[in-house]
Amino acid sequence: MTSGADLFKLEPILTQRVHFETRGFREAKIAAAKFRREFRVKLPRLRYEKVLGRGGFGMVQLWRILGDPNGRKVAIKFPLKERLRFEDLEGVQKEVRFMCRLFHGLEHFIQPVEVERVKNPKDKLTNNPDVDRPIIVMEALGVNLHQLISWVNESRLWWRRHARGRRYTNIPIEVWDQHKLGYIPNRVLWIWFSCLLKAVVGMAYPPRGFETYANFTPPMNNDHLERPTKEAIPAPNEHGRVPVESTFIHFDLDPRNVLIGDRDYTEHSDIPKLKISDFGISIMFNLITLRHPNRVDKWYPQSRFVRIPGGRNTNVASYGWALLGSGVSGFLKGYDLELRELICRCMARNTNDRPSLGELWEAISTGLSNSYENERRFTQKAEDHMLSGKDYDPMMPHLIESELTIAQFYEDYFTKPPQKPDPSEGKWGESDQGPTPVFSSSHGSDSGDPGPNWSAHLDDEPENDRFCVIM
Repeated sequence: MTSGADLFKLEPILTQRVHFETRGFREAKIAAAKFRREFRVKLPRLRYEKVLGRGGFGMVQLWRILGDPNGRKVAIKFPLKERLRFEDLEGVQKEVRFMCRLFHGLEHFIQPVEVERVKNPKDKLTNNPDVDRPIIVMEALGVNLHQLISWVNESRLWWRRHARGRRYTNIPIEVWDQHKLGYIPNRVLWIWFSCLLKAVVGMAYPPRGFETYANFTPPMNNDHLERPTKEAIPAPNEHGRVPVESTFIHFDLDPRNVLIGDRDYTEHSDIPKLKISDFGISIMFNLITLRHPNRVDKWYPQSRFVRIPGGRNTNVASYGWALLGSGVSGFLKGYDLELRELICRCMARNTNDRPSLGELWEAISTGLSNSYENERRFTQKAEDHMLSGKDYDPMMPHLIESELTIAQFYEDYFTKPPQKPDPSEGKWGESDQGPTPVFSSSHGSDSGDPGPNWSAHLDDEPENDRFCVIM
């Protein structure tokens, strides 16, 4: 059994990307070229850009919508095989139905994008679950949480090499100017916890019931991208009862399946929102620790005392035990105790020890509100501490954060994200793509800057890599 002191001897989440010229890659290369040729003819208003990633089952490519005033780009996912086995076809059709019907329009779910102009939805080539080879056209988002955590860990490793144990006042200015924040700020975690909760609420209370969603015909436009539907817990009826939650469950608990979207004019004015393709509450454990057990089968639940509504303490056996207790790492002590307790309870072995959706909604709203209040009250003190450099550690989270901390985090990982070369770039035989017209875009530029690491959507296993953009 792993002890609390061993937490940070566990494996940091890092992305190792290597190109392998395997038979699977060569077959995918042929399928990709054929798909490009067919799609240029059938949908001429799209222009191919690059391969985002592939798996043993399918591929995702990046395409640009020609003439779109915002330079919108879309991710197109398609099966590599033209003829699918029945069980594979059934799985892809279900995926299309969930995205385009059950969760259509919800704010914290990856959304389909309409690129066809047909009168009858049954004639659509894309986002149609009733065809023999379903093709999904969806939002193209830049990076997933697995890649972000990997970047933060790389920043920590870089700092360790260059700081070499010196006091921060003695760090050379050229080193200080190059460092990136080595943790995810407290308030960011509260905001993203809220995103993940709202996605779960969307699964528990989808806008269309499981009995009726299959008959829903999505509108032939993209209004849902500009005016998304907010997930919400239904109000109690006249008897004080909330409708029964659905039984919808996703079993793939992987940060790769949570993508980072854009900022907006709501609570995401400073920090972009999260959108899920799959969900697991253990993602919060990865975000706060930046790590994952290298042997999950050896990671056993341990007992921790946590506070529950009413002010009582209770003993909970949880897989998130490393966040609490006397031996908790100093790194984690910089995060709100309430945040760590909630995550620990969400990872409880006994489902009865886990908080309800209603309790989570209230607790996260309170935690986020307190975070903003602390910033308002103590921001000058936090900024003075940060700017002075005295005993300031950019690798350690702080309970009192300033706007400067949030701004630095956004600039380090979104405005100027690490540029990691794709080892497979240039190996897909894409020279036949022709000249790419110049359009402005919010997803990278046309100046040669590749923008965020799009290929972070997928695993990097050489032959049997799991396809996990939406599955």
